[in-house]
Amino acid sequence: MTTPFLLRRIYDLNGSLTAPLSCSDGSETISCRVLLAQAAAIAAQLPSTPTSIAFVAHRTLDFVRCQWAIWLANHIAVPISPHSIARERQHIVTDSCTTHVLVRPRDAAAFAALDVAVLNIDAIDLTAAPGDLEALLLKDIIHDAMLLYTSGTTGAPKGVLTTHATLDAQVSDLVASWALSASDRVLHFLPLHHIHGIMNNLLAPLCAGATVECLPAAAASAIWETLARPTDGVTVLMAVPSIYMLLLEALNTLPGLRDMYVRGAQRLRLAISGSMACPISILDRWASLTGHSLLERYGMTECGMALGNPLVGSRHVGYVGQPFPSVEARIGEGGALEVRGQTLFKGYWNRPEETAKAWTDDGWFKTGDVAEYNADLQSYRILGRASVDIIKSAGYKLSALEIERVLLEHPQVRECAVYGVENETWGQIVTTVMRTADDIRDVADLKPSFPEHLKINLAKYKIPRVIHIVESIPKNAMGKINKKMLPSIFDTPVPAPHA
Repeated sequence: MTTPFLLRRIYDLNGSLTAPLSCSDGSETISCRVLLAQAAAIAAQLPSTPTSIAFVAHRTLDFVRCQWAIWLANHIAVPISPHSIARERQHIVTDSCTTHVLVRPRDAAAFAALDVAVLNIDAIDLTAAPGDLEALLLKDIIHDAMLLYTSGTTGAPKGVLTTHATLDAQVSDLVASWALSASDRVLHFLPLHHIHGIMNNLLAPLCAGATVECLPAAAASAIWETLARPTDGVTVLMAVPSIYMLLLEALNTLPGLRDMYVRGAQRLRLAISGSMACPISILDRWASLTGHSLLERYGMTECGMALGNPLVGSRHVGYVGQPFPSVEARIGEGGALEVRGQTLFKGYWNRPEETAKAWTDDGWFKTGDVAEYNADLQSYRILGRASVDIIKSAGYKLSALEIERVLLEHPQVRECAVYGVENETWGQIVTTVMRTADDIRDVADLKPSFPEHLKINLAKYKIPRVIHIVESIPKNAMGKINKKMLPSIFDTPVPAPHA
C-alpha cells in the first residue's frame, strides 16, 4: 500500500533551507518544493531496480538533493562522511552493497578505485521538469530508507537500516515534543552522516515547515555571530556538549562582543544538548548566562531519540527525562536500559545474528547503556555505556559519568574522560584524561587543591588513580570521545596502586 511519507510532509509545508549550493558556492535560501523538483530530476537518472546508493554528506544543498532523489527513486540512502578515509569508504560501499554513488566532480576521485558506478550531479539538468512529482511522494512506508554506519568501537562499523515508517515515527516524535513549527529557524552545523544531524537538525524541522540554516563548520565565532544577528533570528539550537563548551569558552576571548552574543542566546526558544552526557558545569554556566536550561535528550542510531526532558516543566540536572511518545523504556537486568516502539531500526545490514542478539526474547532493544529511573522525579538517568562507562575496580561497579561530573566541578577542569585500564590485581584502574584551564600541566598546580576536591566529593574507591593532563582529548566527528581508544593512546600497563 502506498501512503504519503516524509517528503510529502515537507512538500505540503514548504519550509526552506539556507545552505551553500555546493561546496564552493555561497549560501542561498531555497524552498523545499524547488529542492524536491531538483531531487526528482536526479531521481530520473537513477536505476529502476531498488538498490543502495551512496552520496557524500556535505552540509550543502546537495545532501538534501541526493537523499531525496534516492528516496523518490525507491532506493536506500547511504550517506558517507566527507572526511572519511579510503579504507572507511571502501568498507561502507562494499558492506552496504552500494551500486552507485552520487558526487560532484571534486569527490569523484575518492570513489574511482571502488567497484561502484559514479554519477556526476553536474551532468544532470536540475531544472528538468519533474513530471508528476506528487505521485513520487507516495511510498510504501515499510520500504527500506536509510543505512547509517555506527562508529565501530567494537569492530568494523555496522550499517543500521531504517524504513520510511521508522523515520516518520522519529520525526513525528521530535516535531510534537519540541513544538517545531514554520515559525522556527534552526541552526545546523552538525555532521550529516549521523542521526543527530540528519533527523533532529534537518528532517524534523523541515517536516514542520521550519527554515534550516546551515553553517560550513561548527566554529564558535560563526555560531555566535549567527545567534546575535538582529534579523532572521535563530530560534532553535542543537549541539553536543563539546560545542556548548567551546561557545562558553569563546565568550572569554571576545569581551567586546560578549553582551551582544549573550542577548542572541537569550532569544532562543529552545537549546538542546545530546549525543553524550552534558557536564553539570556546562548546564549551570549556560543557564546562568542565558536564563534558559539546556534540554538534554538521549538517543542512538538504532532507535532515534528515545528519552527527553520536557519542553515545558521541570528539567532535572543529570537526567534525560521520559520516553518520547512512540517509545517505551524499562530497566532490565543489571540496570540495562531497554526500549521498544515504532522508532526502532529494522536491523543491522546483512548481520542477522548480531541483529538477533540486540533484542531480548520479549522484543525489547538492548541499548547497551546502563541507567536508573527516579520515580520521584519521573526521569531516567544514564550511568553510561555498559562496555566503557561502567568500571569494575576492586569489586566495585563504578559509573565513569558520575566521576566525570565531580571532576568537572573543579573550576580549572575544562573537560575530561574517565575510563578503566585493565589491571591484574584490581580488575581495572580508574583513570582520567583532562584538559585544564590556563595551560596547567601538573595536578599540583590546580587550585583549589585537586586531591582535596576529589577526597571531599568522591568515595576513596572512586577517585582516579592515574591522571593525564593533555592539551586536547581526541574526539570523533560528533565531538564524542572514543574511550576504548584512550588506554592505547595514554596508558602503558598500569601497576597496582597501594590499597
